[in-house]
Amino acid sequence: MKTISIIGTGRVGLPLALMLCESGFKVYGIDTNKKLIRILNSGRFPFMEEGAQKLLRKHLKKNFFPTTNYNFVSESDAVIITVGTPINKNKKPDFTALYNSINKIVQLMKKKQLLILRSTIAPGTTERIKEIIERKKGIKEGKDFFIAHCPERVLEGKSLQELKELPQIIGVFNNKAFELSKEVFKFAPSFLKTKPRAAELAKLFANMYRYINFAIPNEFMKISNAFGVEFHEVRNLVNSGYKRGGLKLPGFTAGPCLQKDGFFLMTKETKPKLILSAYEVNEGLPEYLIRKVKKESKFNFKNKKVVILGMAFKADIDDMRNSLSLKLKKLLEREKARVYCHDPYIKEYNHNLKNILKNADIVFIAQPHKQYKKLTIRKLKELAGKKVIVCDVWGVLR
Repeated sequence: MKTISIIGTGRVGLPLALMLCESGFKVYGIDTNKKLIRILNSGRFPFMEEGAQKLLRKHLKKNFFPTTNYNFVSESDAVIITVGTPINKNKKPDFTALYNSINKIVQLMKKKQLLILRSTIAPGTTERIKEIIERKKGIKEGKDFFIAHCPERVLEGKSLQELKELPQIIGVFNNKAFELSKEVFKFAPSFLKTKPRAAELAKLFANMYRYINFAIPNEFMKISNAFGVEFHEVRNLVNSGYKRGGLKLPGFTAGPCLQKDGFFLMTKETKPKLILSAYEVNEGLPEYLIRKVKKESKFNFKNKKVVILGMAFKADIDDMRNSLSLKLKKLLEREKARVYCHDPYIKEYNHNLKNILKNADIVFIAQPHKQYKKLTIRKLKELAGKKVIVCDVWGVLR
């Protein structure tokens, strides 16, 4: 195996492409986003990802070739699909990009080719795609082509590091597909062989386990507030020196995976109430914070200067996809507030922090970025004014 095509050169596909180049493969990074392909061909890595810029310079136009041309699929020994799988406005999985990619690939597949699905998918999707290819192409999986689901589980921003650290789950129908997939992911420390449905569920369960765990402190924070007790004090009591502690911090929990993946598990047979409750708790946090400020501080947001610190969906990254900070911003605008946003990692919001905070009536610390951890209550009041109200759900300020 020498040549690999990756369909989707986003935050999942690009680090993987560069790691494959490091492993000695020739890689075509295929995407319909012409602007993104131009950026890559100019030598600039478009996202925050440790070590990625250096690897892009090393491999670009030597063994990494960003392109919009799907025809390179026919030259590849393996094809990896990493396109996004969002949910629609009705909270149903939208596999449009995935199936569009499959329809293009089917026409270009060569004999004995390996197809790896790396996108997050609902249970049973690998089987359906196998059947589509067999029907449209008139070929048989396990004989004429091979398919595997190898879910991505790395931490955004640390992808290159974790690709080499985490066991690679490989969901297959036969041993040949497993051996071929192992060759692709030869940089992984170990491999976990299973059936495709188990691999699909493993990715979804891992994300939902984290999502539910993040909902717990958000719920506990509301309960603490109802009893007039500071949650962070209670959390310290729970966790300090207690081996069965481990209560996480409250805060905005969303993003392109955790917020949506639970809906991939919703069927007529499965209606996971715990996941739906976690969604309700996490998604309701921005509205809860606004209500709490209005009630406790007798605060009227109309025409007030409100500052949101942190627009990314989590700390110290440049990704705003499905960020609850954006939801908070919309809710504040409905209250007729004058909303100002800041984020050191996002170009459109990377303004002078002192100027943003000047004369602020209220400040929401939406993400615990490293820069904000340098602030103190005293410093914030010096910059904004002594009467400023601070909503610090993360407990960042000292």
